[in-house]
Amino acid sequence: RDPLWSRGLGDVYKRQLQGTLLISDLVVEQNTLGKLEMTYEARNLTSGADGLLKAHLSYPQMPTDLDLVFTLPDYNNLQLTDIRIEALNNSVSGSVNVPFDGAPIIGEINGQAPDLASLARVFDVDAGGGTSTNITLGDRQGQQHVAVEVTGKNLSASAGAVVVNSLTVTATSIGDLSDPVIDLAAKAVSYTHLTLPTKRI
Repeated sequence: RDPLWSRGLGDVYKRQLQGTLLISDLVVEQNTLGKLEMTYEARNLTSGADGLLKAHLSYPQMPTDLDLVFTLPDYNNLQLTDIRIEALNNSVSGSVNVPFDGAPIIGEINGQAPDLASLARVFDVDAGGGTSTNITLGDRQGQQHVAVEVTGKNLSASAGAVVVNSLTVTATSIGDLSDPVIDLAAKAVSYTHLTLPTKRI
């Protein structure tokens, strides 16, 4: 089990709670990810909590920071705003609203990965280039609708392979997230084939 340390302080009269959660050596599926430290603050606990959450993962290959603001209006839904995740030179930002009655999730998430090579090295993959991603979640006549657009620049899977100068992938889904109807399309504007110099023996 991971060494776990937690401390929380509450004030009944001010209806607030704050604390720290520390896992000194986080392990996920036999992968050691390092120290996870999380701090939180929640206010207005009786009427519908709101507050903030901050976390830092000290994974040597990819230190990661998370910040977000949360609200639970009358405990009917969860609103996450000012979401910010940063890892190496890459980031994710956005906001989402999750109703507890099963209604569609509403929100928008944006991801920026200008340096895929730094991420690829973490997973022992040879890749390069950069991508930007936009995910929009909405209500389409009472059904969950998701639209995803990924744009890539100067993408390569290995040294000396084809470099895709510009690639756009779009996908939409309608219906329950566990069994959606998906429409997928991709368009490569241009590509270049790189040839490595060879030596004659």
